Amino acid sequence: MLITALFLGFAVADDSIRYPFLSPIFSDHMVLQRGRPNTFWGWTTAGRKVKVTILGKAAEGVADKSGKWVVKLQPPRVGGPYTVQIDGPERRTLTDVLVGDVWLCGGQSNMQYGVMGTENGKAEVAAADYPQIRFTIVPTKMSFQTNAFTVSPWQVVSPSTIGKDEWNGLSAVGYFFGRELQKNLNIPIGLVHDNRGGSSAESWVSRPTLEKAGEFRETLGRIDDAVRSGHANQGRQVEGWINRSDPGSKDDAWAKPEFDDRAWETISLPASYADLGFGWHLGVTWFRTVVNVPEQGSNGAATLSLGAIENLDWTYVNGTAVGSTFDAQQNRAYKVSAGTLRPGRNVIAVRVANIGSSLGFASKASQLSLTLGNGSKISLAGKKWKVNRGPNLWSGKGEFPWVLEGGMGTPTVHYNAMIVPVAPLAIRGAIWYQGESNVGRAKEYVDVMQQVASDWRKAFQTDDLPFLQVQLANFQRRFDKPSESSWAALREAQMLSAQRIPKGGLVTAIDIGEAGDIHPKNKKDVGNRLALLALNQVYGQKNVSGAGPMFTSMKKEGAAIRLRFDKIAGGLVVKGDDLKGFAMAGADRQFHWAKAILVGKEILVTCPGVLDPVAVRYGWADNPEVNLYNSQGMPAFPFRTDSWPVN
Repeated sequence: MLITALFLGFAVADDSIRYPFLSPIFSDHMVLQRGRPNTFWGWTTAGRKVKVTILGKAAEGVADKSGKWVVKLQPPRVGGPYTVQIDGPERRTLTDVLVGDVWLCGGQSNMQYGVMGTENGKAEVAAADYPQIRFTIVPTKMSFQTNAFTVSPWQVVSPSTIGKDEWNGLSAVGYFFGRELQKNLNIPIGLVHDNRGGSSAESWVSRPTLEKAGEFRETLGRIDDAVRSGHANQGRQVEGWINRSDPGSKDDAWAKPEFDDRAWETISLPASYADLGFGWHLGVTWFRTVVNVPEQGSNGAATLSLGAIENLDWTYVNGTAVGSTFDAQQNRAYKVSAGTLRPGRNVIAVRVANIGSSLGFASKASQLSLTLGNGSKISLAGKKWKVNRGPNLWSGKGEFPWVLEGGMGTPTVHYNAMIVPVAPLAIRGAIWYQGESNVGRAKEYVDVMQQVASDWRKAFQTDDLPFLQVQLANFQRRFDKPSESSWAALREAQMLSAQRIPKGGLVTAIDIGEAGDIHPKNKKDVGNRLALLALNQVYGQKNVSGAGPMFTSMKKEGAAIRLRFDKIAGGLVVKGDDLKGFAMAGADRQFHWAKAILVGKEILVTCPGVLDPVAVRYGWADNPEVNLYNSQGMPAFPFRTDSWPVN
């Protein structure tokens, strides 16, 4: 089995890397941040001058010893479109550039989730015609080094650009957030889609910060050991693991030309997994096709082109391995050695290991071809492929061996590969929806999230960068009795971190989750709530309720406890006949469901089974039933009045 180039997407930094003259975060259709100097950067020969010009105003910089140049320039007034000219040893011209506010959309899969998968997704996509909203997508990469530069060009929000399925395209939360801001502020909005499904919070923190904190010292040591062990050894581990887990990979059985694939489904390529009706699949998928090669073209070497494939492929011709690449953005162009092809029937087999997206063959039809030694080209596009899906190999139980790109929860890997390439782009703030991957580690999470916010502020050179979080939605089955909950503990950690992060903020999704789906479809309310929080907290619109009711204090009154709240706007509101989600305990710390009634702007809680109460909890469960809001429709945050140890 071929291991060459397995880790191409995660190469260790060296002098052979081709650094771009202009960082690819700058492109046509982008949005520059208003009201502050914008930093432009790239690489050229040390000592060379570079000038950036916008609307007749220019600034210059000189490349340092490493070849990196930096130019800071104040943008023109809000609006546009403008043209940006970059002159130096090379020239770049950016057109249709707007000036407004830029927000980074970070987190894991609930931030990554696309508009098409949401409630009324098809209608939302069809109506997504907002030329004043632009976005760029940072490819999902991981690295122990800070040398990744691939960023997708900026696009104008439209039905054709926003995304065709739930896992590809612009973040739904980011889109609804940006749409609400644009409507209220009437300025261009730029969205940097910078998130990764399954990622842990610590994967978005820099190594120096984690080293200083010390919480992940053992894990960082394992990373060092993995790097020292070398690419080839790690590659063999991965391949051995896939060989043991995927029936088609054992002895390359499904790559062999004599393998009978007649029972496989016939499909047309190129196509994403969503186009094929596959949905999201973390595992192996096999593709096979037959190519008839004329005798005069079978002699000599050939080139097999497959375009970009998500994420990792191993490609075979007549059972012979011809190439392998681990990079969703790189076009595959594999050399087929002389003697590999034969006159007549030839079999091309491609094994694809998908580790976090569903793009599949993301290329154009013109990029799928076999160029023969005599120069003739055979198209491989169209309904001529067979497909078979392997098992879901990434079960989350830790079987996947430690490899140089780590896993989606590995400390530092997303900071290195997905934050460093876009910093220090001038941005207005960041929104963050993450936490599922850190459930069970609530105490640690409070500190880690402060590290995320601090590192991002350093990276984007904005000490007061607003950092707005989403509290996890309700999820999983409901229990008949109150019980401890690691999800509730993580939500509390999110509240604590938001309170301790300067310019931090939090909205909750505790009322719009789904018991059987960790990715609830209602992303519009999440995005709108974040927008309301931003309008209140960042843009100073005090008439807007930026958050729901927050517990502030309790007072014991005999067998009852009276609760007071902040952030109630015009008052507290009960959606339904009776308040739900309250539990009460005495000194024995045994909680029982309680009766809660609204008394003016306060809530009075009682429980027949607890005559001497000492504590109340609200919404403290994996999937609580809750219905307390403020007068502007913002839900109350889950809380507890006790400080007893929790999961």
